[in-house]
Amino acid sequence: MQIAEGNLLYLAVMRRLPYLIFIAIFLVQWLLLFSAEHPEWDGVFYYAYARSIVMDGDLQLANDIELAYQVTSDRFARNAFHTVKTQTGFVDSPFAIGTAIIWVPWLLLARLFTNADGYEPFVLSVQAALPAFAGLCAYFFSFQIARQIISRKSALISVATLMCATPLIYYQFIEPFYSHTMSALLTTICVGYWWRKQEDSPTFNIGLGMLIGCAALVRWQNGMYLLLIGIPAAIETVKNFRTLPNAARKVLLAVGGFLAVMTIQFTMWRIFYGSWITVPQGDSYVDWTAPRLWPTLFSTYRGLLFWMPIFFPAVVGLVILCRRHLSVGLPLLCIVLFEIYVNGSTFDWFGGGGFGPRRFTSELAILVIGYAVFLDAIRLRWQFATLIGTLFALHHWILLRFGLEQQIGGYIVVFNPEYIWAEDGVSLYFDKLLGNLPLLWRDPNTFWVAINSPVYRFTNALFPSWQLFGFAVAGLFCILLYWGGWRWSDRYPVRNILLGCILVGISVMWLLLFA
Repeated sequence: MQIAEGNLLYLAVMRRLPYLIFIAIFLVQWLLLFSAEHPEWDGVFYYAYARSIVMDGDLQLANDIELAYQVTSDRFARNAFHTVKTQTGFVDSPFAIGTAIIWVPWLLLARLFTNADGYEPFVLSVQAALPAFAGLCAYFFSFQIARQIISRKSALISVATLMCATPLIYYQFIEPFYSHTMSALLTTICVGYWWRKQEDSPTFNIGLGMLIGCAALVRWQNGMYLLLIGIPAAIETVKNFRTLPNAARKVLLAVGGFLAVMTIQFTMWRIFYGSWITVPQGDSYVDWTAPRLWPTLFSTYRGLLFWMPIFFPAVVGLVILCRRHLSVGLPLLCIVLFEIYVNGSTFDWFGGGGFGPRRFTSELAILVIGYAVFLDAIRLRWQFATLIGTLFALHHWILLRFGLEQQIGGYIVVFNPEYIWAEDGVSLYFDKLLGNLPLLWRDPNTFWVAINSPVYRFTNALFPSWQLFGFAVAGLFCILLYWGGWRWSDRYPVRNILLGCILVGISVMWLLLFA
């Protein structure tokens, strides 16, 4: 009996071992890196949306941004962004509203139970920790998808490597008020729903379109995930032209669901810019005829090869997946290729003042799948795969800790509106990069520990009270949200819950429009 119980315990631990590994990596990263205490730059605008909706019941952001100056850096406050108005009289805020909508439940709780104004340390500490947990959830879901497509071991190594080798780590722990972690989570949910539920039914197509709409509310380019429906429909039509009406119906239903959700964003644009569809950054922001594909891929200044090299074996894995399963691999590959084109077409293809090729973090689940397929295809032993993953992680850690500070790879000469950059040569890039490696053994504290992180505070006789509070409350909030959603989904179809939330969101935005 004892042996049987021991075997059951062993099997239970092994079944959960990947998640325990992911949680361990997450905790180490949080202890060494988490230093966000308040929003900065773009994060101020994302947060101002949520605060204005909850605290003021409107979208007049001037007071919200002005209040933020008490916690932001002086450099941000000197720009007086609250005075820059659009033609409709609203503060110029060219950011998607979806991230703010996701944050609203927590702010509502804070408002109801504490009468907070939104900028207290206990509110901001939880708000900063929530995206960190959202990133962890995205990795969990990515693993669940990848292990159904490829071997469990390859999926495990892929997720563990991606946790340490993409710019998402920066936006989980250093700038969590940006939209990247929420974008990664929602696109992962889109891929997971598409993979698990591939049905030829109107509810599936409308539901997937609505999920993609939710992802596009967070970052507009996520609308390209409609290719999950479009590419298989095209393949189906090519194989049998008689299926064209059915394929067209699938696409139209998905687009209809997508547009229904995007009504929220269209309404916001109407409120702020007087037009239902616009590019808030200006018409010159995107040039579809001359994409900067070479620097996007190969520039030492935040190009994918030098700042996220794991991207390339992941793409090779997607090509291999296309050969094995065209209707699965091709949509994922096309999304990645289209993301390259979209990002290359923007003037600030390098992501403005952000860290690394940050916009590609939206393809987290796809990159996890691609890299897992790549590892499985080359039949690399797990010891060597782990070693390669460690090298990817070490490379990214140096960029994470010293890249922006030391301008590794280059710097922006003129930021706006020309977006001119100066990039280092390859040899200079590696000189700057490898020049920080000796700190690993000479000064490991500087190499590993970010200023104001929990470990930094502990080692400097400071107690990270608000960080621990935010971590605990955000973790509990996410667990309760997951548990409640799981219980509700047993009683009510998920699509009905989603539809109800979307209808409420659309109604609120229309009320704000005519208020």
